[in-house]
Amino acid sequence: MEDRTAPAMGLHDCVRAPKRRRLTETTPQHPVPDPKIRCTWAVLANELVAVLDDWDLEDSIRSCGDAPLALLSTRPQQVMALAKERVNTWEYRKVPRCWLRLFEDASLAYVISLLRSVRDAGSRWVDEVVKVIDNAIIMTGASRRSALFAKILLRLEDVVHIDKYTTPLLMHGAIAHWPAMQSWTRPKYLLERSLGGRRLVPVEIGESYTHSGWRQQLMTLREYMGEFIMSESPHSVGYMGQHDLLNQIPALKDDISVPDYCFTSPPNRTPETLQGQPTAVELDEPSLNAWLGPKGTRSPLHHDPYHNIFCQAVGYKYVRLYPPVDSRSMYPHGIDDKGVSMANTSAVDMKFSSGGEDNISVADPEDVILFCARKDFQEAILAPGDSLYIPAGWWHYFESITTSFSVSFWWN
Repeated sequence: MEDRTAPAMGLHDCVRAPKRRRLTETTPQHPVPDPKIRCTWAVLANELVAVLDDWDLEDSIRSCGDAPLALLSTRPQQVMALAKERVNTWEYRKVPRCWLRLFEDASLAYVISLLRSVRDAGSRWVDEVVKVIDNAIIMTGASRRSALFAKILLRLEDVVHIDKYTTPLLMHGAIAHWPAMQSWTRPKYLLERSLGGRRLVPVEIGESYTHSGWRQQLMTLREYMGEFIMSESPHSVGYMGQHDLLNQIPALKDDISVPDYCFTSPPNRTPETLQGQPTAVELDEPSLNAWLGPKGTRSPLHHDPYHNIFCQAVGYKYVRLYPPVDSRSMYPHGIDDKGVSMANTSAVDMKFSSGGEDNISVADPEDVILFCARKDFQEAILAPGDSLYIPAGWWHYFESITTSFSVSFWWN
């Protein structure tokens, strides 16, 4: 699979028209954590620990003595109290610099302990972390740790965004710590983890489930990869889409971790797309699905009743999103021949077209004039390591522009 990876691509490769809006983005993060640590915040804590006691010989904090420095990691609050007491015994202009440094690093140590104890992505622990950092900045000026405090606050903005807003959010490098980022690029590894590729998987054969001739077929993973992933000229399109592969093969689940964002509580409002629809089943835990396919595999324009974190582990994928308010311009399907409602799926037949003016081509555009007139969409090319938050009810279209392996996480 690695020999079919495209050159690095960014948002500038696909966003050209002046009326188009890019997805909201976060600053790239490139953590290098212990793969065994599953929690994003524990990963960040480990990064901070690596520099916490890295004091150079000139650092004034050494003048505080060995005893308080030895307690920094295990009893940071007590060290903060000690440092504050020492600071308050002096006129501020005459406070020995070592006690300000001790309060600064004790505050950082306490933040690390808070990040390690995170059990959900609610706002209470965020409040405490922000309070500790601001106290340290105000009291000491944070001369040595300002960059680290800024990094923590920047990461917290991701949580606040999802917890407060209902717009898409693109997070670069959010899953860079997943072992899957490396191991899933190797077909041999995937076959080894599936009993030599003998495990059965459902494969969608045909352009997409909205096209005639589309069908599903059970195949061994070895057959699927040989026929559709590794083949230079497959006879048709084959997509292992929306399959709970990671619960079927737990060895692969060890290569990923559930994003903390899946435990947030986005605003409780029903978008236009979900009004009048049956209430989505309450999920006790995030629902995981894997998406593996060659270049050209597509998920037609549709919306889902759950919030979604879509994580790109291997390859590149184009995505376009439209807000729920545009639903009347999406030409949703009605009831199909089998009596199944397809109201969450658009009848617009679209494809990614990198050389085109609009990045997509639409079949029979004269039949979907309202859709073609919409200019308030958002789009991006997801690269390995990227994650995309898709709020419930937002219309979205995906197309693989290289061989691609992704994981989606649904939650209420």
